[in-house]
Amino acid sequence: MKQTLILFIINITIFWLWADTVFAQNVSSKTYHVADGSSKQFVDILEQVEDGDTVILGSGRYHGNFHINKSILLMTHSKAVLTADNEGTILTISAPNTRVEGLTLQNSGNDISAKDACIFITEVAHGTQIVANEMSECGFAIWLDAASQVFIKNNTITGTEQAIVSDRGNGIHLFNTNDSIVEGNRIKLGRDGIYISNSENVLIKNNEMYNTRFGIHYMYSHNCQVTGNTISHSSVGAAVMFSKNIVVKKNMFERNKEHGLLLRDVIDSNIKDNTSRHNKIGLLLGSSYYNVIQKNCFSRNTMAAHVFSSDYNEVFDNDFIDNKLQLKFLSTQSIVWSGPDRGNYWSHYPGREVSKNGIGSKKFQVTNLSDWLSFSYPLLKIILHSPAMKLLAKFENEFPVLSKPAIIDNYPLMSSIAC
Repeated sequence: MKQTLILFIINITIFWLWADTVFAQNVSSKTYHVADGSSKQFVDILEQVEDGDTVILGSGRYHGNFHINKSILLMTHSKAVLTADNEGTILTISAPNTRVEGLTLQNSGNDISAKDACIFITEVAHGTQIVANEMSECGFAIWLDAASQVFIKNNTITGTEQAIVSDRGNGIHLFNTNDSIVEGNRIKLGRDGIYISNSENVLIKNNEMYNTRFGIHYMYSHNCQVTGNTISHSSVGAAVMFSKNIVVKKNMFERNKEHGLLLRDVIDSNIKDNTSRHNKIGLLLGSSYYNVIQKNCFSRNTMAAHVFSSDYNEVFDNDFIDNKLQLKFLSTQSIVWSGPDRGNYWSHYPGREVSKNGIGSKKFQVTNLSDWLSFSYPLLKIILHSPAMKLLAKFENEFPVLSKPAIIDNYPLMSSIAC
C-alpha cells in the first residue's frame, strides 16, 4: 500500500506541474472576442479556431449545442451564459488540453440515457481543464468519458430535483479516467455528487456535497484518494464499493440520512482521520478485508458502525463516542479490533485504567448479547438500559457460553484520540 501511495503522489505531482504550465507552453496565436450574446458568431469562431487560440465571450446568453474540437481557452470577462434550452448537451469537448473557465451553463437536455450534460468531455480530450464555472439544470453537469489527466476545479453545480432520484444525473461523472483531479467543487442536488467508475489514480479533494443521493460514489476504481471532502444532508456521504488501494482521509460526513461512510468489497485501503457524526449509521463495513481503519471519529450517530463479513482489518485509535448503539455485528465468529498494543476509545467502556498507560484494565467485548437482541428485536430497545438488560450483560461476562460472536478490543483506550 505504501508503494502504491508513493506512486500515486508522484503521478499527481507531475500532473499539477503539467496543469500549471500547459497553457503557458501553448501560447495562443489569436484571441477572438464574441459579441454579447451572439450565438452565431460563437459557432462560426469555434469552426475557425486553431490549437492555442483564446475565445472570450461577451455577456449575454448563447443558445445552442456547442462543440470544441481544437485545443483552445474558452473564457469570459463578464456574465456569459451557455444554454441548450433543454435539448441535448450544451458544450462537447473533443480536443486535448482545452480549458473552459468562468462560464455559466444552464438547461441541457434531461435524457440520462443519452448522457445529456452541461459539459461532455470525450475520450480524446486528455488534459482538459474545467475551472470556476457555474452549472445548473442539466442532465449531468460534467460527464468525463475515458479522457485522462483532466482537471475539474472550483466549479459550482446545482443538480435537478426530479421526484425519482434515478431520473437525475450526477454532478460530476467520471468514467475510465486516469490521473485526473477533482478539487474544490461545490455540488448540491442531483443524483450523486461525484460518481467514479473503472478509473485509477484519481484525486478527489476538498469538495463540498449537499443534499445528494451519494456524495461520492466509487465503483471498480483503484489506487485513488478521497481527502478533505465535506458531505452532509445526503442519503450516503461516501460509498466506496468493489475497489482497492483507496485512501479515504480527513473527510467530514455529517447528518446523512443513512450512512456517513459505506465500504463494501473494499480491499487494501487506508481509512484515516475522518469524522462521521450525526448520521443514521456512521460506518458500514461489509465484505471488506486487509484495510487499515485508524484515527476516525464516529460520534453521535444512531449507530456507530454496522459490520459484516469483514475480517483481517486493522482497526485502532478510533473514537466511538455517544452513539445510541455502538455496533451492529453479524458474523459466525468473533474478530479483534485493536493493534498490537492499542485499541479504540469507547465512551461506554465500563473498565478503568490501572497501569497509567492509557489502556483499560480489561479487554472489551464491544458487541454483546444485549446488543444483538436490541437490533434483532427492536422492541427490546425500550428496556435497553433496564436492570434486566444490565443483569444479562453481567451474566454474559461471567458465563461466556451465553456470548454471541463479537467484536473484541484487547486494549481499549481510556481517552479520546480522534474526535
